[in-house]
Amino acid sequence: MIDPRSFGTLSVSVTPSDAEITLDGQKQNLTSGNRLVIQLGEGVHHLVIKKNGFDTFETDLQIRRGRTLSFDVTLVK
Repeated sequence: MIDPRSFGTLSVSVTPSDAEITLDGQKQNLTSGNRLVIQLGEGVHHLVIKKNGFDTFETDLQIRRGRTLSFDVTLVK
């Protein structure tokens, strides 16, 4: 069994909620409403949020085990 303390959590609110979310090259789906909540291994992860007609949001995230990184992204036209 994997020790849950070896992971961190990413929690991102996304507007518009039908934007395409890619994390480390893999498409992700919102888990509830307009929020993506996912457990990730410790280290740097690459997040891209995009939708046609809006500016793309792209960033590298530092995930730390046992901690939650939480923020909101609103794409701009």
